Amino acid sequence: MARQGAKLMALLMLAVFAMSTAAAAQQKVKLEIKSTKGELAQYTAQLGGMVDMDLMEMPFPHATTNIKNLEAMAELDLFFETLGVEDGKMTFDVKAMLDRVVLGGLLELDGLGFKSTMLSPQITMVMDGTGKIHELDLAALAIPDAGMPEIKGLSNLGFSPRDIGSFMPMLIGLLPSILPAEEIPIGGGWSTEVNFDDMGLGGALPRVPFEFTLLGVKDGIADIEFKSASTYDGKVLKSFLAIIPEIPMGKDIVKIQDVGLLVKWAGTGTMRFNVEAGRIEDMVMNTDMDIALSWNVDFTHPDDAKEEWAADGKIKAKVNIGLKYAGAPAAEDIKNLFPSSEAGDDVILD
Repeated sequence: MARQGAKLMALLMLAVFAMSTAAAAQQKVKLEIKSTKGELAQYTAQLGGMVDMDLMEMPFPHATTNIKNLEAMAELDLFFETLGVEDGKMTFDVKAMLDRVVLGGLLELDGLGFKSTMLSPQITMVMDGTGKIHELDLAALAIPDAGMPEIKGLSNLGFSPRDIGSFMPMLIGLLPSILPAEEIPIGGGWSTEVNFDDMGLGGALPRVPFEFTLLGVKDGIADIEFKSASTYDGKVLKSFLAIIPEIPMGKDIVKIQDVGLLVKWAGTGTMRFNVEAGRIEDMVMNTDMDIALSWNVDFTHPDDAKEEWAADGKIKAKVNIGLKYAGAPAAEDIKNLFPSSEAGDDVILD
């Protein structure tokens, strides 16, 4: 009798376990970025990695560059204030401070305090709940005329390297959503991709795919894995180069005859997402890249003499990206970090 009771208990426990497992598998989660007017948030972002370079005739003629295990890292503090929420889209005031830069054993700068307001008095961003950026307004940010020549092909298309704002609609259109629009079951996944199809350049520029998987949710925090891997053969850039016939460089005229570019990358990352608060708690991604690069360029000097420049190089890089929520800063602290007098007073474009 006791043996039968034990068997029955085991069967009941097995049934309960199976039912709970099935219920977990059926559970769906809505991953959505949320905010309310007046909300403040601070993030710390890091971009770094290591690079090996073996370059012949690069970066300028007759040069040889050989670099091994060069480490670099930059750290940014990002501040967001929600200006409004309408029709599922949030408008943020964005401020940034570059705080730390490390370049191997050559350079280490702490407490830089380089602020975005030194370049533009205000930056606003419009984003929806999936993380898709719809607008990015850099206000008065521009590159001085003396610092960047016009490029005929791009200027004819309405893009000026002297005016970053002219590129914004194009760049923003490329950025995909981070989160899915629909609910996702535990163990389910979604995909996004950076592509140039809407610009008619889908075959000329790289497609960057991302695959996401929702691993689980514990204590309101969703654990997400993602990856990106692909290859880009830049030989199709030859057709794109046809719209850039000449580039002025000092007193010379430069004509790019040929470019060879082969890029392979494979990256993996993790994200912790606060479901109730609707925010990323932290995110990291590590990517290995192999780049083969070559070009043939003709220089025409003022006396009409011509000179050829053929270059070839290989680059291996490990790129690490990190983002971490640092809490809700006090409005007074942001005001002290970015006093309104800086908006325009420190802007020097000449």
